[in-house]
Formats: sequence, C-alpha cells, structure tokens
Amino acid sequence: MHRKLRLSLMIVLLVLPLLAGMGPLARAQGDPDGSTAYTLNMRGGPGSDYAILAALEPGTGLVFEARSADTAWLLGRTVDGAYRGWVAGLYLTYRDGFTAARLPFSDEIIAGSAAPAETAPAASAPDAAA
Repeated sequence: MHRKLRLSLMIVLLVLPLLAGMGPLARAQGDPDGSTAYTLNMRGGPGSDYAILAALEPGTGLVFEARSADTAWLLGRTVDGAYRGWVAGLYLTYRDGFTAARLPFSDEIIAGSAAPAETAPAASAPDAAA
C-alpha cells in the first residue's frame, strides 16, 4: 500500500509543476490575453518597417504567443483565428494578470512578409516607433 501511495505522490509532484508552467495553454484557448485599443496594424514582423497583414478594429481580442526581445511587439492571433502577426504592445489593453514579459522570445517573420516593406499604415492606425 505504501508503494502505491509513494508512486501516486511522485506522479502528482511531477505533473503539477508542468501544469503550473503551461500558462496560457492551461486556460481556454478562446480567452483573449488583450485587445486593440485603437485601429491597429498587424504586421509580418516585430517592427513598423514590416508589411501590414491586417488593420484590426478597436476592441479586437488577441491571444499572444511570443514577444520581441524588447517586449515592444507581441506575436499573436485574433481570437477567431482569422489573422496572425505582430502588433505594437503600446496600443493594446491587457486582461488582468497578463504579463507580456512572461511570453517566450521570438523573431519569427510571418510568411508573405519575409523582407521589411515600405507600406503606408492604415489611416487611423498608430504604430510604435520601436
């Protein structure tokens, strides 16, 4: 009996830290980490010199996957999955308890925008000067 109890305890002690470290994966996948505060350009890379993939309306919910080295840009997708790309963190509102610095670092460039482009931003879409 003690052997089963010890084995069960060991499993619990091994699994709990894994679950605790899962962060966003442990919550419902449709829950947004934040939303756009303004009309905001979603770009192919972490910077205003990358191609605009979409202009997101104010209040668009986003689920974030990663951050740039300086945390000024976040890689994410819209809650409905329609768009995926980089957004300037300065123009977002975040859910309570969300911290962008906890996201893993990435320098991924989204397909179709491998090289920075000289593209004019949407008329009312701010961009970070990062």
